[in-house]
Amino acid sequence: MYVKTVSELLGERVLHVIPPNATVQDACTIMSDHNIGALPVVDNGRLVGILSEKDVIHRCISGAKAPQATRVAEVMTRDPETVDPDCSAADAISNMMAGGFRHLPVCKDGSPVGMVAMRDMPAENRLMAERYRDYPGIQAVYG
Repeated sequence: MYVKTVSELLGERVLHVIPPNATVQDACTIMSDHNIGALPVVDNGRLVGILSEKDVIHRCISGAKAPQATRVAEVMTRDPETVDPDCSAADAISNMMAGGFRHLPVCKDGSPVGMVAMRDMPAENRLMAERYRDYPGIQAVYG
């Protein structure tokens, strides 16, 4: 079975980012306009965090913070796990499943070059990883 790399999954997709001093409202507008569930938070070209829909719900809305007055830096996940563009899709899925998240920044030398989501992953890789993740020895195959 051929396993794609993260770079192959990304293709020529445009990367949308947000600075840490932007408002959560600004971030939500970008996510809504582009039908994406998370944004890399970038400061001076370097990844400093990730803002996901879950971050907005759990750390802003349910905390009674106003999105238009709350800065992304206040609610983002700092220092998120990342993958290299040459990482296999199977390894990326394994990282997401182990970490309990659905979005994974793709970085080269500390700078974001893309974002992969669980929904981007080939179905056969997702299903195989989910089915066999608890079997002994599967770590040798899926990280």
